[in-house]
Order: sequence, then structure tokens, then C-alpha cells
Amino acid sequence: MPPTSKVVIQDDAGWGGVANVSQSATGTAMGGMQRFSSTPGALTLRAGSCVDIDVADASAQDNDLVWVAPSYPVEPNISWSTFSVRGAGFKYRLCNPTSGSITTSAGARWTIWKLH
Repeated sequence: MPPTSKVVIQDDAGWGGVANVSQSATGTAMGGMQRFSSTPGALTLRAGSCVDIDVADASAQDNDLVWVAPSYPVEPNISWSTFSVRGAGFKYRLCNPTSGSITTSAGARWTIWKLH
């Protein structure tokens, strides 16, 4: 039977959870988890637009599992996603699908996790 680990995830806003992570019989072992913080400051997202924010990490790989979450009460109607860029780091994308502009908080802070 493959090994199983419990990974406890918690951000600065107090959100948390436990994930059961297991190695498949044909998979590779996890190398670990890293956490990054990003404070982009106030951003104005025009109607129907997105903005990409870079987070440096020279060890980033295409197959890293990365995810992002706000560490503050995020403004309504903003959607977000993230992806890894080999050897450069990560990008997270904030999108405004509405018909009006949205300005994020000057104290906006985002947490990015990398599982590798």
C-alpha cells in the first residue's frame, strides 16, 4: 500500500484544512510544500480584464501543483487562478468579469502554495 501523509494547510486569515496526500504505486514521492506571500498593493482591474502578478521561484517546474488564495477579505466578483513557469516562478491571475472597474485593497495579500 502506498504511503499516506496528512498535510495541514492554514493561511494568515485562519482558513485551514487537512488534506490526505498519498503516493500512488506508480507515482513519485512528494518533495515538499512551500508557501509564498505576495502583496501587490491596490490594483485597478478594468471591466472584463485580468492582470498577471509574478512570484519569483527559481526552482519552479511545469508539473508543480500551485494554488493561490487571498489572505484578506477579497473584493466581490474577483476570480483568480495560478500557474507555474519553469525556472521563473509562478503567476497568479486576478480577473474582473463584471462591466465595471474593481480596485483591490492597498493591503491586499495573497498566499501561494507549491506542492512538488
